[in-house]
Amino acid sequence: MPERDIISWNALINAHAQNGDGRGALGLYHELQADDKLEPDGVTFVAVLGACVACKDFKQSDEVSKRIIRSGIYKDDVVLATALVSMLGKFGEMEQARTVFSGMAKRTAISWNAMLAAYCDNGHARKALELYHAMDVDPDEVTYMTVAEACSSSRDLQEAGALHERAAASGMLAHVPLANALVAMYGKCQRLDEATRVFEGIPRRSLVSWNSMIAACVDNGENARAVELFKEMEPPPDDVTFLSVFAACSNLGDLAMAREAHGAFGSRELLDDTVGTSLVSMYGRCGSLADARAVFKRMPRRDATSWTSMIVACARGGDGVAGVAAFYAMGLEGVAPDEISFLAVLFCCSHTGLARQGREFFVLMLEELGARAEHYVCMVDLVGRLGWVEEAQKLLEAMPFQAGSIAWLALLGSCNVQRSSRRGALAAERVIELELEEARRGSDLQGL
Repeated sequence: MPERDIISWNALINAHAQNGDGRGALGLYHELQADDKLEPDGVTFVAVLGACVACKDFKQSDEVSKRIIRSGIYKDDVVLATALVSMLGKFGEMEQARTVFSGMAKRTAISWNAMLAAYCDNGHARKALELYHAMDVDPDEVTYMTVAEACSSSRDLQEAGALHERAAASGMLAHVPLANALVAMYGKCQRLDEATRVFEGIPRRSLVSWNSMIAACVDNGENARAVELFKEMEPPPDDVTFLSVFAACSNLGDLAMAREAHGAFGSRELLDDTVGTSLVSMYGRCGSLADARAVFKRMPRRDATSWTSMIVACARGGDGVAGVAAFYAMGLEGVAPDEISFLAVLFCCSHTGLARQGREFFVLMLEELGARAEHYVCMVDLVGRLGWVEEAQKLLEAMPFQAGSIAWLALLGSCNVQRSSRRGALAAERVIELELEEARRGSDLQGL
């Protein structure tokens, strides 16, 4: 082609973007920019925005979005403006997303859905609900599904019920994806009865339908029922199914059931770190450190969460020394521990009497991450168990935030073991004061 016009460029960029070659699409966009005779148009930018999201290229998305906003081209182009809102939401640029949305001359249901999704994806469920009520176009299936997510996040049962009623009145409950979203919503809102009613009303349940119902059971403490549903389900389970089932077995602490669920998972490779980690955690909570170790060794990739689950399994299995060894091995593999990893290894040290290592880990954590109240509680428990009650009290009083009742209870437990009546009386007094303060605060909140 001797000379390309903008239509030709757009066709080429779109072809790469729609076939999963985001980098190729962005490369062509840069070539287009080098042509002084041509200017990208709305079609170009829509494809480029999609490529930025696919590649998770924040720098490129920032440059492109600023260019679009400066030009003002989006204001009369509803497709481009909607794509821009969607992309900005994906990258957490909520202020810009709101600005673009507000500046649109015309908004379709898809435009509203993009803004609703941006709010939900960035943890603004309440704002999503407010926007939903401000819609000046009829909601569609995607609207209802997105708002159901907002109801789930906010645990707003009143909004959930109103949404369900409106969706039913619109005749959309026949859409299985929407019904699935309602099942998940009611599960999060602690209304398993409503989740069950919606689930039983789905004529042709998909895999997502079953996964949503099983997860709802787990979220509401009906773990045995979750396992029964797993045995009854018609479509073959996937990793999402097994994550819920493993969680149910963990909560039940039933080793035989855990092994049965693992057997159903089969000998497939643990390519997903989350599944492997869930299995390690399940066996740890069911009291089988040997099974937890066997799964952990099979995992091809192990991140901080995986290692932490193994450390916790060691602690639960009464082998704190192995937990500390796992923490050291984690560092040798180049995996940086997070706050939960440190909490797990401090727990191991506390229940194994490893004072020196516990102090080393605590100091290391203070230097690298800082410490939360839970870490101080573990250290108070550790030094208290070793009989160093005075040191435990000093540590508790040196906390950079007010010690809660749990921290003082840890000290009280140490005082009881070490027969330190004076410090025990002080700790008991502080526990009572804090519990009363918490009760008063709850009473005040109820009166609002």
